[in-house]
Parts: sequence; C-alpha cells; structure tokens
Amino acid sequence: MQIFYNKANNGWFLVTLYIPLQPATPAEKGRAQNDRGVSGCGCEERDEPRGVMGVERESQGLRDDDPRLPRLQLRTDHLPPSLRFEALAAELGTLFELEANRDERRCLEGAIDGCLAGEMVAGSTSFSALRFRRSHARIGADDLDHCLVQLYTRGGFEGEADGLEIAVAAGDVCIFDLSRPLHTRAGDSTTLSLVLPRHALEGHTDAALAHGARLSGQGALGRILGEHLRTLHRVLPSTRLSEAAAVTEGSAALVGALLSDIAHRGDGEVLGALPQVMRRKVQRHITQHLQDPTLTPDSIAAALNISRSYLYRLYQAEGGVRRFIVQARLRLAHRQLLAPANALRSVSDIGYACGFRSDSHFSRAFREYYGYTPREARAGGGYAGHGASPARLSSWLVESGATRHEGAGLLTAETP
Repeated sequence: MQIFYNKANNGWFLVTLYIPLQPATPAEKGRAQNDRGVSGCGCEERDEPRGVMGVERESQGLRDDDPRLPRLQLRTDHLPPSLRFEALAAELGTLFELEANRDERRCLEGAIDGCLAGEMVAGSTSFSALRFRRSHARIGADDLDHCLVQLYTRGGFEGEADGLEIAVAAGDVCIFDLSRPLHTRAGDSTTLSLVLPRHALEGHTDAALAHGARLSGQGALGRILGEHLRTLHRVLPSTRLSEAAAVTEGSAALVGALLSDIAHRGDGEVLGALPQVMRRKVQRHITQHLQDPTLTPDSIAAALNISRSYLYRLYQAEGGVRRFIVQARLRLAHRQLLAPANALRSVSDIGYACGFRSDSHFSRAFREYYGYTPREARAGGGYAGHGASPARLSSWLVESGATRHEGAGLLTAETP
C-alpha cells in the first residue's frame, strides 16, 4: 500500500491511495470462508478489527507485535452521582475549567473515548449540561499550543472565543486555538474532537486566525471536516502504531488546508458578520508583526486602511487592541520561556524579542496576566509549579505519550 500527498497550486492537497490487488491463495480462501461463518452469507460480525484503510491486517503486512494506538476511556454512569463531576474534571480539568451548579453535578453523565495517534489526539466526548472555560490562568497552567476541531453530533453551545460570540448547533464544526481564552455553555451534547499541535499545521496556516470559527453543517467545508472526524472515530481504535504517522500527517494536511481557506478567504458563512472578518484580518497582521516593537494601533489602522476608532470598537470587549497585542506577546513569551532551546537565554532577552521595550514592563505585565513572574514560570515550569497536576489527556498533548492515571479504576488504557 502506498499513499501520495500532492499539493495543488491553490493550497489544497490531493491524496492518492494505491492498494495492490493480488489473487487470494487457497489458505486465504479458507480463512475467508471461516470468517463468513457456516452459512457463508457474510452477515456475521468479524472479531478481527480492520486497519485504518479498511483492509485486513494481513493484506497490509502488519505484524502481530504492531500494537494498536493508546486508548483512553472513561464512563461516569457506574459511579455515585457525587463523584461523577470530579471524575470527568480529573481528565478534562487541565484542558478546561469545568463549571456546573449543584443540580447539574448531581445529574451529570459523561463519557470519553479517545486515541493518541502520534502527536494527534482524537475521540468522542458525551456530557450533560456543562460550562467550559479556558482562562488566562488555565492557558498559563498547561501552555498548550494546539488547535481543537470539534463536531457537535448532538446538542450544541453558546459562548465566546476571545471576545467573539459564537453559537454552535448539532452538525456544526467549531475551531479553537487553545492558547487563547474561550468560554462556552453547552447543553446535553456529544462531540467528536481532533487536537493537533500548532507546529503540525506549520506551512498551512496559523490556527489563531480561525479561533472561534464555526463551519455550518450544511456547508461544504463543515461536511468535509465533519466526515473526517467521523472517520477517525470509527477507525482509530483499530489503527496500529505503525500507521499513526501517516494518519497524523494526512489529518494535519486536510485541517491545515481548510483552516487556511477559512482564515484568508473570510467566508461570511464561516466567519459570520463583517466585524468578525475584519477582526481576523487584524489578528493576522498582529501575528505577522508581533515581535516588532513598533507595532501599535496606529500602525495597524494605517496598514489595513481603517480608522483608529473602528479598530478600538473591534476589540472593545478586550479593553482595546493595545491590550490585545500585549496579551498576545505575553503568550508568546510564556512559550519561549519554557522552550528547552531557550534555556540559556535571559528573561530580559526573551521579553525584548517578543516586542516589550523594557524589562520592568514585561515582568509587571506578565505577573498581572499569569499571576506569577517570568522567572517563576521558567523555574517552576509555569503554573505547574503552583500546584497543578496534569491528567493523562493533557500529558498526551504535551508529551505525545500516555501514563496510567492512578485513579480508582475510572480509566481503562488499551494498548494491546
């Protein structure tokens, strides 16, 4: 089997799959008859799972020592009602701050079924009414630099993504940059999610430009991404480790191409009203010039041919565009402080490289935003040095590996 990725001039990818067909041997014919059952009608279910491309393990040349992808499963229906919220929060708590009132906690039902494929995490989550938040403190706690793509197959939510209002219904796909704030209020829902690190999308687009975007389930882009998420949910549990890199590369190419189209085309169906389209143009300009200390509201207004007052209104919810720029620089500085490659660089040097004109301004703004100083972030690994304890799902995203959760039998790990 061979897979070829070809990039077209318009930024899209053509994926060609070649599977050589060979005549079945007598032994294979015998096995096929046994698989179909005594009646030979082919209606009985097969015990042996299929691989990611839907062909049998032997025809793919997979070895018996080629294990399936690591899998994480959690269910709360067998737990006492008083423990259900805590069980779900134990896994999602380092990604989101979960909020629920007393009645919602008592009636909570939830389930997670996810797989780790290389640097990509994909799976399903079901839950009753909950609120999800990624605050500045949470962003500093895990320092996740990932893109989240979610299909709501049931239910939906209302909320905001870094000041942009967003409403998602069943069938819609939403996109979030996990390095930026969000707050959603969801009803009883089921989601299919895909999480990719930002660097996997390099060369395609910056996920920040699509933060809060909604793809209608009636539109072409929403249907394409939705079907991809459904396919991953079906095939990843039986996918082998040897296939993980190809699956991740293909998913990143597809998601990256679609996000690039969303971010740069400014499709009204995708992005909503005109102010939201203009916000993304402003954010793209800020991202491209973030490390330039001369980046100011005046320079942005001049570059995009808009008035200073209109620019302020676009970011009024965040306290103005100047505040938005400072926060974006702080998030960049936080990532650089924790990067092993910058271990010998001084804190002041990193602050200047991220666009801050003085060490005192950098340290004061950093502490106000994160609750601790840049030097404390470097010494303690960020918020983790202030008492946070990452769950396994977060560890997957940060380390691309799984460690067994030492809970009271709440999780089951499968790596056959």
